[in-house]
Amino acid sequence: MLRQYHEAKAQARDALLFFRLGDFYELFYEDARIAAQILGITLTSRAKGEDRVPMAGVPHHAAKGYVARLVAAGHTVAICDQMEVPGPGKQLVRREIVRLVTPGTLVDEEALEAREPLWLAAVACAEGRAAVALLDASTGELRALPEGSMEEALDELARVGPREVLVSDEQISAAARQASGAVRAETRSFRDAEGAEQFLKRHLGVGTLDGFGLRDPLSIEAAAEALAYLQETQRSAAKHVVRVAVEHPARQLWIDPGAVQNLELFRGPDGRRSGTLLSVVDRTLTASGGRLLSRWLAAPLIDLTAIRTRQDAVEELSQAAVLREEIAERLRGVLDVERLLGRLAVGQGTPRDLAGLRASLREMPALAGRLEQCSASLLRDLGPPLRAPAALAELLQRALIDEVPAGREPGFVRPGFRPDLDELTELAQGGRAAIAAMETAEKQRTGIQSLKIRYNKIFGFYIEITKANLHLVPQDYQRKSSTVGAERFVTAGLSDHEARVLSAEERRGALEQQIFDELRQAVLAQSAGLRACAEAAAQADVLLSLAKVAADAGWVRPIVDDGDAIEIAGGRHPVVERALAQSGDGPFVPNDVELDAQRRLIVLTGPNMAGKSTAMRQVALIAVLAQTGSFVPAARARVGVVDRLF
Repeated sequence: MLRQYHEAKAQARDALLFFRLGDFYELFYEDARIAAQILGITLTSRAKGEDRVPMAGVPHHAAKGYVARLVAAGHTVAICDQMEVPGPGKQLVRREIVRLVTPGTLVDEEALEAREPLWLAAVACAEGRAAVALLDASTGELRALPEGSMEEALDELARVGPREVLVSDEQISAAARQASGAVRAETRSFRDAEGAEQFLKRHLGVGTLDGFGLRDPLSIEAAAEALAYLQETQRSAAKHVVRVAVEHPARQLWIDPGAVQNLELFRGPDGRRSGTLLSVVDRTLTASGGRLLSRWLAAPLIDLTAIRTRQDAVEELSQAAVLREEIAERLRGVLDVERLLGRLAVGQGTPRDLAGLRASLREMPALAGRLEQCSASLLRDLGPPLRAPAALAELLQRALIDEVPAGREPGFVRPGFRPDLDELTELAQGGRAAIAAMETAEKQRTGIQSLKIRYNKIFGFYIEITKANLHLVPQDYQRKSSTVGAERFVTAGLSDHEARVLSAEERRGALEQQIFDELRQAVLAQSAGLRACAEAAAQADVLLSLAKVAADAGWVRPIVDDGDAIEIAGGRHPVVERALAQSGDGPFVPNDVELDAQRRLIVLTGPNMAGKSTAMRQVALIAVLAQTGSFVPAARARVGVVDRLF
């Protein structure tokens, strides 16, 4: 066994190796010492000749939590699983490393924040130029930014905050880690632009990347490396990555990382969400909606048409309470489709993930129907993507029982979906009909009407005869055991039946796994449609959230134009106003602001704690909200498009 461990450890290299032994994952040697210290588990040892091998272990059913803690500490964990079921006389089962878990490739639900992305960043650089690509392994979202200066790349890392960074040049590794705050930075040999382009085209199934707007060589290299790293670590094709979204910072309101922090858009000084702009406007009902809202606030629009299109949708929803509730009712039944798809794509999904997908898809037609009746074009356009996976939803409904068991427990397939599985299931459960027939036949043959055929895990199947009837037992009965009032026997026929039952159990498990794999492939074959469906539901959720806030808090639709004026009448700081309302300390005192080409500067004076910084932040937050497409806390507002915020 240790020789098998050493072979796996040679493949895992610097990763901590979780080596499956029965119901535990064991770590040995230095891996065990490291894990014991970080996890607070017992370090033991086992004899090997005259020496002792350090070891530590965790139960396999609780391994995900332990792995997440090791990864959070900056380690990579290699999962080495048993690839076959131990059998009688089998000394050593085959084991393989099935995946590597790194800080930037976590997909386990328990290790992720539901409403926050977990980014893996790749930075390709050459001759002072750099490009950044971002990949969320849990959802399959791949984003690439155009080439720029190294400083711009580091600013982007600081803004996004990836958990892990891949760099093509050792010289920028430390700077990339410091700027991003990443747990881990790794220097890798990136593909050249031509090789990277061919790799991406093969994966995405396209003849050119022009349709994605991906043309810069360094951007192509970075995107390819992020995707390749995900495939390598997860030992999968990562089929949930179906496109590359090219982001152009010049088309968004660029918010300096320092401004993000000082405005407390997403996190307060204590690192929590409470007391932030996001906490005020986030009324989303789905995890994917929550993540999308954060993205909208982090990158407000500067295109007037796009801003007004969102405003139209928010306005219609804000004025229709019944419509809002009808949409909300459907969204409450939608799970995190993006991450369900992600787990299935990298081979970590379970039948319950399929059931979650089924439940979510069940809500989509009604949601689509309601949105398609709206006047706002953005709401109407969300309908068709929501209807796309209808056939898949029907397949999952036919295939899965109503209450799917947790994990990989058997019995998730609906009776009647596969007759061959039904036969094996009946036999695996003891072949009740066959046992009843056998019991009746033995009663007739022996004349013992109290004869019973029973089963337990220790003795298997047996015939139970009371001691008063032992004189009627046929010669072909073989005594197995005794109890106080009865004897237990077996026959050749009963032993044959038991062998068929045990064989059926094994074949049933294999067939259920085959059915799961077939359903999983059916899901992955529609990855693009499912991603579009999930994104449409998330957009509906975000627009609904903004509309709820507007209706409940009395916010107004701002005029957003290409002028250079900011005019706010009766403006309020959204976070402070909410805090005052919750504490009962009185209403926020509104204030007016006018800035234009003639009045470019306002000098605020007053004593400490008079509200000077509150007024300054209020203007910035109203601009962010306005360009996000939201309504704003004011009696009236006009915002000329802002392109940068410091």
